[in-house]
Amino acid sequence: MIQQFDVLFLRHGKLDLPYKDHSEMPFSVFADLGTGRLNPPIDAAYAVDKIASLRSKMDLSSISNIETSPSVRCRDTAELLRSMLDLDDSITTDENLAEVHFDLAA
Repeated sequence: MIQQFDVLFLRHGKLDLPYKDHSEMPFSVFADLGTGRLNPPIDAAYAVDKIASLRSKMDLSSISNIETSPSVRCRDTAELLRSMLDLDDSITTDENLAEVHFDLAA
Protein backbone atom coordinates (compact mmCIF):
# COMPACT_ATOMS: atom_id res chain seq x y z
CA MET A 1 0.00 0.00 0.00
CA ILE A 2 1.27 3.51 -0.86
CA GLN A 3 2.14 5.79 2.07
CA GLN A 4 -0.34 8.31 3.46
CA PHE A 5 -0.50 11.71 1.76
CA ASP A 6 -1.41 15.30 2.54
CA VAL A 7 -2.66 16.18 -0.93
CA LEU A 8 -4.03 13.94 -3.66
CA PHE A 9 -4.29 15.38 -7.17
CA LEU A 10 -6.95 13.73 -9.30
CA ARG A 11 -7.82 14.89 -12.78
CA HIS A 12 -11.20 14.42 -14.34
CA GLY A 13 -12.28 11.01 -15.51
CA LYS A 14 -12.08 9.85 -19.09
CA LEU A 15 -14.38 11.94 -21.28
CA ASP A 16 -17.15 10.25 -23.15
CA LEU A 17 -16.02 11.48 -26.58
CA PRO A 18 -15.80 9.70 -29.93
CA TYR A 19 -11.96 9.98 -30.00
CA LYS A 20 -9.57 7.25 -28.89
CA ASP A 21 -6.95 9.77 -27.83
CA HIS A 22 -6.12 13.48 -27.90
CA SER A 23 -4.19 13.20 -31.18
CA GLU A 24 -7.47 12.56 -33.00
CA MET A 25 -9.25 15.61 -31.54
CA PRO A 26 -9.68 18.63 -33.80
CA PHE A 27 -8.48 21.96 -32.38
CA SER A 28 -12.07 23.19 -32.22
CA VAL A 29 -12.87 20.46 -29.68
CA PHE A 30 -9.87 21.48 -27.53
CA ALA A 31 -10.96 25.11 -27.76
CA ASP A 32 -14.54 24.30 -26.81
CA LEU A 33 -13.36 22.16 -23.88
CA GLY A 34 -11.07 24.96 -22.70
CA THR A 35 -13.71 27.66 -22.87
CA GLY A 36 -16.46 25.50 -21.40
CA ARG A 37 -18.66 25.61 -24.50
CA LEU A 38 -18.29 21.84 -24.67
CA ASN A 39 -18.90 19.89 -21.47
CA PRO A 40 -19.08 16.22 -22.40
CA PRO A 41 -19.88 13.77 -19.65
CA ILE A 42 -17.24 11.57 -18.14
CA ASP A 43 -17.33 7.82 -18.66
CA ALA A 44 -18.69 7.15 -15.16
CA ALA A 45 -18.18 3.38 -15.25
CA TYR A 46 -14.54 3.88 -16.24
CA ALA A 47 -14.05 6.50 -13.50
CA VAL A 48 -15.60 4.28 -10.81
CA ASP A 49 -13.30 1.45 -11.87
CA LYS A 50 -10.23 3.71 -11.70
CA ILE A 51 -11.20 5.14 -8.30
CA ALA A 52 -11.75 1.59 -6.99
CA SER A 53 -8.32 0.63 -8.31
CA LEU A 54 -6.79 3.68 -6.61
CA ARG A 55 -8.52 2.71 -3.36
CA SER A 56 -6.96 -0.74 -3.52
CA LYS A 57 -3.49 0.86 -3.73
CA MET A 58 -3.87 3.80 -1.35
CA ASP A 59 -5.53 4.46 1.97
CA LEU A 60 -7.97 7.23 1.09
CA SER A 61 -9.55 7.39 4.53
CA SER A 62 -7.69 10.60 5.43
CA ILE A 63 -9.47 12.58 2.70
CA SER A 64 -11.85 15.02 4.33
CA ASN A 65 -12.27 17.64 1.59
CA ILE A 66 -12.13 17.59 -2.20
CA GLU A 67 -11.22 20.73 -4.14
CA THR A 68 -12.03 20.73 -7.83
CA SER A 69 -11.83 22.95 -10.85
CA PRO A 70 -15.09 24.49 -12.07
CA SER A 71 -15.31 22.24 -15.14
CA VAL A 72 -18.31 19.96 -15.18
CA ARG A 73 -16.17 16.90 -15.86
CA CYS A 74 -13.93 17.62 -12.87
CA ARG A 75 -16.88 18.28 -10.58
CA ASP A 76 -18.53 15.04 -11.77
CA THR A 77 -15.34 13.09 -11.03
CA ALA A 78 -15.03 14.75 -7.61
CA GLU A 79 -18.63 13.80 -6.87
CA LEU A 80 -17.94 10.16 -7.76
CA LEU A 81 -14.92 10.17 -5.43
CA ARG A 82 -16.95 11.83 -2.66
CA SER A 83 -19.72 9.28 -3.07
CA MET A 84 -17.37 6.28 -3.09
CA LEU A 85 -15.65 7.56 0.08
CA ASP A 86 -19.01 8.23 1.78
CA LEU A 87 -18.00 11.83 2.54
CA ASP A 88 -20.52 14.50 3.46
CA ASP A 89 -20.77 17.66 1.36
CA SER A 90 -17.03 18.13 1.14
CA ILE A 91 -16.46 19.44 -2.39
CA THR A 92 -15.12 22.95 -2.90
CA THR A 93 -14.96 24.45 -6.38
CA ASP A 94 -11.90 26.64 -6.91
CA GLU A 95 -11.59 28.84 -10.02
CA ASN A 96 -7.78 28.76 -9.61
CA LEU A 97 -7.84 25.07 -10.52
CA ALA A 98 -9.35 25.65 -13.97
CA GLU A 99 -7.55 23.50 -16.49
CA VAL A 100 -7.21 26.08 -19.23
CA HIS A 101 -7.26 29.86 -19.18
CA PHE A 102 -7.56 31.36 -22.61
CA ASP A 103 -9.91 33.54 -24.57
CA LEU A 104 -10.32 32.79 -28.26
CA ALA A 105 -11.90 36.21 -28.82
CA ALA A 106 -8.79 38.08 -27.63
